[in-house]
Parts: sequence; structure tokens; C-alpha cells
Amino acid sequence: MGDRLVFLGLFIVFGGTMSVAFSYGVYRSDLALKGWPAVQGPILSCKLAQTTEARRRPPNRGGAPQPALDSDLVKVWAMDVEYRYKVDAVEYHGTRATSCHWVEDLSTNPDPSIRLQALAAELNAGAVTLIHYDPANPADSYIKYEGSPATISLFRTGVVVVVVGLVVAVTGKLVVPRTG
Repeated sequence: MGDRLVFLGLFIVFGGTMSVAFSYGVYRSDLALKGWPAVQGPILSCKLAQTTEARRRPPNRGGAPQPALDSDLVKVWAMDVEYRYKVDAVEYHGTRATSCHWVEDLSTNPDPSIRLQALAAELNAGAVTLIHYDPANPADSYIKYEGSPATISLFRTGVVVVVVGLVVAVTGKLVVPRTG
């Protein structure tokens, strides 16, 4: 019994470590976005809008026929923004308000959050602002840097899972089989 608990604990530690490592990778990607160069450009329009987003459907485990599409359309709040900017005398149009994909599910948020409303209020049509662009592909751009919201929760989850795994492994090591 003890050896099985140690193995289970180490397996749990491995899963938690992978979660921490993945969150670090997302964090590094966010840092790369934060370092993109910026140019001035006008915001042409900005408003909050209800739209839909395709979300992957979990696999069908019941044996019923699987629909042709493997995703569902979910209603979300999103920022509908458009801006233009020039890099090396080439004009580009962008539609990405933030560095991370920020939408809010309408089923849990019937109204946009205060944070999303405040962010949209910062991006006034007609205002000139900094537009950050990818130096390797200037057509890829965003206006405002926002770290990925999943990074910290993924990191915390990984740390908790590692601690639980260590407790299970240590408990398994301390279990001494009874001899009767």
C-alpha cells in the first residue's frame, strides 16, 4: 500500500510540476508581447459588443453520434476596436485591443465587467495612442498590454497540486505494513 501511495504522490507531483512549467511558458510569451516596439496611431472606433466565440466541445463519451462540428458557439462580451498605424511607411489596420484574448462569457456576466468597461473607456475613438506591433510581423498588433489572466491561476493550481502530491508521497513512505 505504501509503495502505491508513493507512486501516486510522485505522479501527482509530476502533474503539478507540468502545470507550473506551462504557466511559466505562458508568462514568458506574455513578456515577449510586452517587449514589442510601439508606434503612434489613431483609434478609429471602440465599443463593447456581444459576439460569439467558438469553444471546443468535450468528446462524446456516451456513444451517441457526434455532431459534425467539434465546437460550440458561446455568446461573449468583447471589445470591438479598430485602429491604424504605420511601420516603415507601410500602413496597417488592427483590431486587437489587448495583448491577451480578453472576452467575458455572457452566461456568467450578463453585463460587461467594470474592468472591461473601464478598458473600453480608455480607448476613445479619435485618440492617438501607442500601438504595439510584432517586429517579425508588423501586421500583428495590440493597443494595451494585459497579462494572460490564466497564468497566475494555473501557477497556483500547479503549486497546490505539487504540495498535495508531496503529502501523498510522504504519507505513503510513512505507511508501514502491519504484520500480524
